[in-house]
Amino acid sequence: MLSPGQNRKYYVLGALPMGEACATDFDSTDSGRVGSLWFADGNVVLIAEDLKFRVHRSIVSKSCPVFGDLFMLPQLMVTGSEPCSEVDDGVAVVNLPDKGRHLFYFLSAIYNRTFFSDRSLWSRSTETIAGIITLAHKYEARCLYHEALRHLEATYATTLAQHDALSLTLNSKPATAERENSMRTTRLSSKDLAMPICIEPVFLINVIRRIPTTELLKFLPHAFYQASLQSADSLARGAVCIPHRILSGKLNPKTSCSCIVGGTYPGIVVQKLDDDDAHDDKERELLHPDDLRRIIAAQRILVKLNSYATKCFHPDAENLSPECARQKDLRASPCSKGLEQLCMGALKSNVFACMDPLASRDALIDKARKLRLLCDPCQTHLKRRHTEARQKVWDDLKNHFDLESWP
Repeated sequence: MLSPGQNRKYYVLGALPMGEACATDFDSTDSGRVGSLWFADGNVVLIAEDLKFRVHRSIVSKSCPVFGDLFMLPQLMVTGSEPCSEVDDGVAVVNLPDKGRHLFYFLSAIYNRTFFSDRSLWSRSTETIAGIITLAHKYEARCLYHEALRHLEATYATTLAQHDALSLTLNSKPATAERENSMRTTRLSSKDLAMPICIEPVFLINVIRRIPTTELLKFLPHAFYQASLQSADSLARGAVCIPHRILSGKLNPKTSCSCIVGGTYPGIVVQKLDDDDAHDDKERELLHPDDLRRIIAAQRILVKLNSYATKCFHPDAENLSPECARQKDLRASPCSKGLEQLCMGALKSNVFACMDPLASRDALIDKARKLRLLCDPCQTHLKRRHTEARQKVWDDLKNHFDLESWP
């Protein structure tokens, strides 16, 4: 049983899906022990960096046969310098050359079979999934590897239809007919669409650079696109990792939580560190310089592509249905005037000035039809032209990010 000083809880990462924070907590322990993965009846201690986990050989070996072979070695030399030693009533200590946070995510998924179905952002963040994939691939935990891949599909798209479904998930709360229709055209379930998602593509890009398997490479174009939606300064500083001080319970108890409001993905809750707990470079995931160059170069291209994808909102005859475009006095046409108003609305909404060419603007078209600015044929015509333009952008993502020669 934990002593009173060992049961402090820290909110780490969660979401506000229904007005309440869904948080993951860690027990505060000494000497780098991770309380949630330190079992009194465990018969092996795994150490990665400065985090320690007391677990069961049989449970870990069942999910990961490589560990079973590892535990059988008479003289364990995992790091190349430190052999297996006996501590804590004869429990063997195994030093692993892996990232501590990766081992935490990996073991959490092994011990908690509902790990991936947790409604918090914690279990569905890209950092978590990337860490699990890294070790599952390395230690040949095939079931865990494929389960993590399946959850990547609920975060990163391989088709434009999936991208649209994910965008609806991230930007709207209640279920709508449009969201239900998106589910039918993708591999997402209603449960997936109801779950919060934390997208941080830097982690996934780096994992694919280390593990360029076919099943991971298919996510690469969308990961690069998601990264391009961030500022160059943010990309250069890197993605903030969950500090080991949180995992081992050493974070300043006065640390507070803050909610990041606005941006593309609102509602994410993260730790706000005090000045003396500021993140250092070791707690940030940095892009490879070549990948950073690719993304920054593509951002300029995406601005031009956004103009192409939103050209359908220009008050031109080609953006009207054939029936309306054939009218003699085109300027006097109700739909022509409606298209002008739609263009002005798009201009005020900065639709033409952003660098998000894959964003669906169908809502603007639907609003124009609801206000009777457009007839049904013109609404259908506009949506078709808009979708075709976005599909062209999607199909050329590899070229835009120079991924044909990657890495």
